Parts: sequence; C-alpha cells; structure tokens
Amino acid sequence: MSEQKPKQKRRLAAIMFSDIVGFSSEMGADEQRAVRILATHNKIFDMAIRQHDGTVIKQMGDGVLVEFGSAVDSVACAMDIQDRVRKHNGKCDPGLRFEVRIGVHLGDVLVVGNDIIGDGVNVASRIEPMATPGGICISQDVYNQVHNKMEITTVALGPQQFKNIERQIEIYKVLAQAAEAQTGAAVAAVVPTAGPAGSAAVSPADIPVARPASKARASDAAPHSSRRTLWTGIAIGVGAVFALLIVGGVMKDGQRRKAEQQAVASAIDEAKRLADEGKLDDARAKLEGVIAEVRPKTPGIDEAQKAIELIEQRQSIDQSIEKARSLADEAKFDEARTLVQGTLRTIDADTDGVEDLRAALTRIDYAETITNRYRDYVRHLYNRDWDECLKVIDPDSRATIGGPGMRFRLGALRLAAEVLKVDLEKVRVKNFRFADDMRTATTRAEIYANGVWNDTNNDDHWRFKGGQWYLVIK
Repeated sequence: MSEQKPKQKRRLAAIMFSDIVGFSSEMGADEQRAVRILATHNKIFDMAIRQHDGTVIKQMGDGVLVEFGSAVDSVACAMDIQDRVRKHNGKCDPGLRFEVRIGVHLGDVLVVGNDIIGDGVNVASRIEPMATPGGICISQDVYNQVHNKMEITTVALGPQQFKNIERQIEIYKVLAQAAEAQTGAAVAAVVPTAGPAGSAAVSPADIPVARPASKARASDAAPHSSRRTLWTGIAIGVGAVFALLIVGGVMKDGQRRKAEQQAVASAIDEAKRLADEGKLDDARAKLEGVIAEVRPKTPGIDEAQKAIELIEQRQSIDQSIEKARSLADEAKFDEARTLVQGTLRTIDADTDGVEDLRAALTRIDYAETITNRYRDYVRHLYNRDWDECLKVIDPDSRATIGGPGMRFRLGALRLAAEVLKVDLEKVRVKNFRFADDMRTATTRAEIYANGVWNDTNNDDHWRFKGGQWYLVIK
C-alpha cells in the first residue's frame, strides 16, 4: 500500500494588502521621521484590524498582509483604516503625515504554517497598487459579497490583466461610505407611481385579473363572478392601503430630507461666523455635530466636510506658527524656519493662512537679527566699548539724549551689572512681539546672575530703520 501525502489545508479568505505611499523615499530622506510614521501606521492598523476581527499574517516593512473570515469585515476594516489615517493627518505635524493604498480580494488560499500563499494572495497583492493614495480597490469577488450588505459607493474600473494571473479580474474603486438606503428607489421598484410620460398613475385597480381560458358553464358563472369580484375588491383594498403607507413614507422622507438640508446650511453659516471670529474649534464642532445628525447623502454635507478639512488645515497652520514662535524664543531659528517652510510646501499657494506663514518667516528672520544685535550690545557693554554700543542704539534716541548722556547711562548699566554679578556673556532674548507693519517690536531679555537666569521684567523696544533694527532708549 503506497504512502499517502499529508493533505494540504486550504480555506476561503478575504485578503487585504496595503503599503505606505512613498515610504522608501521617506526612509532615504529622513530615517528617524520614517520610523515615527511607521510606528503611527502600525498603531492605526492594529486598532482597526482587532476591531474588525482580522489577523495579521505578516508585515514586510511598510507592507501588511491581513486575513479576514468575512469580505464585509475586510472592506469595513479598510475603510476604517483610511478614516483613521485621514483624521491623524488632520491633527499631526505636516512632516508626519502619510497615506496608504489598500487592495482587497476574496479567494482560495493555501495555509503553510502561519503563512498563507496561493492565487488569492497574488491577486490581492496586484490589486493594491491600483488604489490611489488614501484609496481602496476591491475585486469583483469582494464586490459580489459586500455591495448588498454594506453601504458603499464604488466605481467599476473594468477588467484588469495582472502579471502572472491568467484570467482578467474586474476591479472596483471604493469611493465613500453611504449610510442610507434609497427608500425612494425601493418604492419605485415595488409600486410604480406613473407610467410613461403623459400617462396616468398606475393603481391596483388597473392590474388585470387572470381569468380561466376555458368557457365556464352558465350555472357556474354567477358564483365564479362573485368570487372574482370579492377577491379583486380585497386586492384593491389591500393594495390601496400599502400604496398609502408607502406614499406617506416617501412624503415624510422628503420632509426629513428638507429639514436636514436646512440644518446643514445653517451649520455651515454658523461655522463660517465662528471661524471669522477665530473660534476654529467651535466651528469644527458645529460642522461635525450636524454631519453626525443627518444622513450621509444630505445635500450640502460635502460642503460641510470640505469646510472641516479647511478648518483642520488652518489649525495645522496656526499650530506651526505657534510652535515656530516658541522655537524662536529658544533661539532655535533654523528649526523654526524648517517647520514653517515644511508647512508651506504641503499647502496650495491660495490656501487661507499662506500669508500668515510667510509673515512668520519674516518674524523669524527679524527675531534672529534682534537677538544678535542685543548680544552685540551686551558684549560691547561688557568690554566698555561705548562707541560700538551706540551703533546698536536708535539714532533718534542718541540725538534726544545726546552723546555724553548716553555714555553716562551705559557706564551706569555696566556698574550695576558688576554689583549684581551679572554674566554679560550670557543673555537670552524672548517674547518677540512685532507690530503689524513689522517696523517696531518689543522683546524681553533674561540675564544670568548669581548662577541663575533672571527676567529683567522690562520690555525692550526696537525700531526698524534703514534696513536695520535699533534698540530704543527712552
């Protein structure tokens, strides 16, 4: 008796493939940033996969192969992942944003230890590159299982011929989640409300009643006629009741849709007012609230979602500007510039906030110039080089106080520094506040005395004149 080979284990599975767009280039440009992006990616995937009962078969760098027991779970997980990534990108620093492509297929796989191989896996790996950044593509087999079980919007991309796959595969692009059944379409399919153009509405009474093909006997005519009349009447009555219920439901649905449309329009107007007042968090909450309350296909909801994206972008810009201001206070001017320039590269030239970012770059340059000028002033003061100190002081201040009076003040400052044991080689400038015309500014200096940093508790005033910043002495 010949020895039998162990039977190979096979199973039907929904397979999801994904990868991070441009990750190899990111790794080459900035390895540490790429590692942070990958860590965020893994966290998002882990949460979504667990929630939708998936199993990670293997991860190859930024690529992930996941198996599901259900096509519905696989597509729901893919949509959840893209939603989580979108929300992350709206809140994080521009340099840490990323996008993923996802492909899903339903097919037979061969189980090899903890891995799966076979035609089903190969097809899924070929579908994934067809997705746009931030997008999802599914095969015909997946579409057949999910299109009537979950609310999604798809576009057929037609049959595709993939490398090393003999047959063509019909591919669908998943556009967005639709969260409402089309009641109106169902009504039209069950109870037509009108015939061809110009014809009258169809009622149950217009439906012909089937009659026997053979000629009835005279003695049977009356009873049969009576029964036909009875059943026809019942049919008409029941049909009329159902028709009234359906029409009533359609009318109520129309009223609800109108109310939802008005609610969305009102929320958009209110959000615009709040945004104009600088209350971006309140504006965003207003829009997110109305989106959660109405049905996904309500007219105006796309505008509301676009408004949220613009608000998130503006918040990201404001965060970059605020962070750059903090870096400038720490004299980290190069880091501040890199942050603002990076944000500028990620947005369009006509985006709201671009001018604010450019103004922030100018403020960073001016802050660095003022810091260097103040340090020069203190160094010359330390060396008792009064003439060099005077070059930093505003010409109008010098003219008002006069040369002798200015030198007397500088000498008094130098003497006070000695008494207080101030280390004049250590000085910090912070709290840069520029006027709207960028022609005047105030700063606050910190000095190092007796082994600790001390705030001078006095604002220093600066004036921009003839292409240079000067310290104003009153």
